[in-house]
Amino acid sequence: IRRYSNLVKLFIVLIVLLFLVGCSVSLNKKRGFLGGRGLADLNRFSDEIDAFIQKDIVSRYPSGMTIFVGSSSINMWHTLEKDMSPHPVLNRGFGGSTIPEVNHYFNQLVEKHKPAQVFLYCGENDLAMKHSVKQTIDAFAHFLSLCEEYVPDAKIAYISLKPSPERWHLWKKFKEVNTAIENLALSSDKLHYIDISSVMLDVNGLPESSLFIEDQLHLNEQGYEKWTQVIKPVLDELRR
Repeated sequence: IRRYSNLVKLFIVLIVLLFLVGCSVSLNKKRGFLGGRGLADLNRFSDEIDAFIQKDIVSRYPSGMTIFVGSSSINMWHTLEKDMSPHPVLNRGFGGSTIPEVNHYFNQLVEKHKPAQVFLYCGENDLAMKHSVKQTIDAFAHFLSLCEEYVPDAKIAYISLKPSPERWHLWKKFKEVNTAIENLALSSDKLHYIDISSVMLDVNGLPESSLFIEDQLHLNEQGYEKWTQVIKPVLDELRR
């Protein structure tokens, strides 16, 4: 009886150990997505990328289009084609992506279409997930190197990180990234910096809440109208 009792105790210990290991793995994954300094799982939006690939199989796109790529602010821009008319544009925003994730899927999202212009909006989620300002800027530098390697003739436009009520506590870091990329654009003929913050702040220098949906993070129709006022003239100029 004592022998069986010891076996039961050993079995219970093994179950507890397996439970603790599972919790540790789960926590590490959570840190990778939300709180740690490691990068997010680069394949977490693979279903959305697969959907793009399927669209590419059945659709024909003209060469020399303008690609808009990046995070949910691009993905949720449902009036993008109309707002940028008559220019041919392709929306390739996905999920709550980070710049490393855009880089990871660069060939599927950008390179395969051989665009004449590439507009990027990304970096918010990087900083919200505790990536440092330097990590975010380095990731953008990698994005530029991919453009140079795979679409060397394309003009690149970076849409500045936006001020929002939900992420106002990160605005200082957002501005550091914006300033670094703006300075980089000043010394480049191929990189263009688009500041959208000026049309999104009220008279007190705070984010205009009326430009956002209920989550106070993503833009509503009025918010995208503001973006169009600033971004469309840049696209007009680049496509002359």
